[in-house]
Amino acid sequence: MYRFNRRERYYNALGLFILLFTGLVALIGYGLGPLLSGKHWQLASPGAHMAATITRLFLVWLGLKQAIFQGVQSMDTYMEKYWPYRLLRWFLFKFIGLITFLFSVVLLSIIDEEEDDIESSFDERTVDDIWEAHPQHYYDNEPPKPFS
Repeated sequence: MYRFNRRERYYNALGLFILLFTGLVALIGYGLGPLLSGKHWQLASPGAHMAATITRLFLVWLGLKQAIFQGVQSMDTYMEKYWPYRLLRWFLFKFIGLITFLFSVVLLSIIDEEEDDIESSFDERTVDDIWEAHPQHYYDNEPPKPFS
């Protein structure tokens, strides 16, 4: 049995308090709002709600990380002698690696497309094209008074 230290208990308690608060805000806004007024109440901005959710997940991860790692490590040492477990674990790692690889390829291709669109608008014109299209060439203007 893993014994949580004071810092981990604090992280868990703070994360669960934020979970309780954001859940209560969502329940009031999306649950009671339509019942009482017929439309959703926006008690918190979606950005603040998302920031609270990310903060809550991070705090709970900080509080539970050591307990999770210790539990997985003890399960691995106990189940290591069974070949179906080792086979399942190997396939699971390969599957997670494949999903991560595909996700990163898709994400990078989306990011690359956005950068290519921005750069292509500048790549079509050269310096000579910009010079020829400019309305005021020095040779099209009359020279200043003393030189005319």
